[in-house]
Amino acid sequence: LSLDFGYEPALFGVALVALERDQQVGLQMAFAQWGAVAGVPGTVSSRLAAGMLQYRTTGVGAAPPDGLEALGSTGILSAGELAALHALIGAEDKALEWLEASVDDRSWVDQYLRVNPAYDGLRADPRFDQVLSAVGA
Repeated sequence: LSLDFGYEPALFGVALVALERDQQVGLQMAFAQWGAVAGVPGTVSSRLAAGMLQYRTTGVGAAPPDGLEALGSTGILSAGELAALHALIGAEDKALEWLEASVDDRSWVDQYLRVNPAYDGLRADPRFDQVLSAVGA
């Protein structure tokens, strides 16, 4: 970020660190910045951050925010990014659907499937293993 404040993956990473540390304000701020750079409407990024906190603190998944799915069809977010976002809010079936789609679009997110903690809730699902096999992980 010191080299490029608008580097989308770094902004997303800052949000994930805030989530890991249970820093609600930091997560909201990081996601607002990420959303602005990525072209994600503020209402969507704000609801994603709230859903992530809910899932992390209670274990209860949140419904995907209105407008999130459309960001994939318009190309604003890749299938891999949508998979990660759905996994982080606990929407497991949608996360797996987007992960399956990410195999075809060769999303950068797929490089980290084995180690990305966002997918910890999906690892027991056989569909996750199929995605791993499909991407050669």
